[in-house]
Amino acid sequence: MMYDKKLYETAYALKEDDQGIYTMNEFCSSTEKEVSVDDIPDLMKLYSDGAVNTEQNEFVTEIINKAVLINPELASHTIIKNIKILIQENAIGCITYLFLLFIYWNKYITDVFLDSLVKANISDSNFFISELEYELKNDYDELYNEFLKKYYTLKV
Repeated sequence: MMYDKKLYETAYALKEDDQGIYTMNEFCSSTEKEVSVDDIPDLMKLYSDGAVNTEQNEFVTEIINKAVLINPELASHTIIKNIKILIQENAIGCITYLFLLFIYWNKYITDVFLDSLVKANISDSNFFISELEYELKNDYDELYNEFLKKYYTLKV
């Protein structure tokens, strides 16, 4: 953990508060140059379905994206392995941000993510797929269907 722990704790505490956006922006801005793949689980804890402003979750996604780009394979594995953090943090709706990070923002690493999902513990991969289906229904049908088709082709 290379970032300011006190600022992280403040951002975590305010993630559903009106003032949270300012603290989240400050934390993410101060962290972006030092972020590592090892930081991803802690960063996932900053997500919240109850965030007052979606920009807070977008700031978190931007920082996670920087970590993912350092080592996409390890980052994919780390996110899938720790996906249940989103349940613990009342942030399961934020799975959409992680999906789009791999499938839309960084299309060139989609296959890396798919490979990690196929190789993941069966309960983690099933959980990820079922939550994605629920969260993406009607919003990203085309992207999700294409992703699912590739996933099941690789799974065979």
